[in-house]
Amino acid sequence: MKFVQGTSSCDGFVRVFNIDKQTLIKQLNVITKSNDIETASSLVKLDWDKTDQILSIPVKNTIHFYETDKWTRKKTYENDSIDQVINLISYSPCRTLFIVAYVNGQLSIVNRLTFDICMNYSSKDAVCSLSWNPTQQYKFSCSTMAVS
Repeated sequence: MKFVQGTSSCDGFVRVFNIDKQTLIKQLNVITKSNDIETASSLVKLDWDKTDQILSIPVKNTIHFYETDKWTRKKTYENDSIDQVINLISYSPCRTLFIVAYVNGQLSIVNRLTFDICMNYSSKDAVCSLSWNPTQQYKFSCSTMAVS
């Protein structure tokens, strides 16, 4: 089994590394460049669809899905009703859903196969971190970037 890690950077690149061999596998120039993480338009927190072996990358107000065998973009998700930049994507432990978090605090829970929106939720602050409950497959917790 090959162990890989994906990272996003302010230089505009998503890089995928083979952890076992400590080598760069792929470099994708797909995200908006920024000089500073505090002025970046998005956190670009990516996730892996382990069911279909797809790397999911937030790119502006869309999610790009890349097949990891050929590194070609397989599909794109976009919610036409929300014109906001996406901070992160996170797959559920049951692998049937994913959550998209937007910079305006909007969350969309989406069916992984059909891209149908199951639920929308609004927060007053942008979500910067999200974690699914490993024992209760439809529950998650998140934190915001709010600082007081």
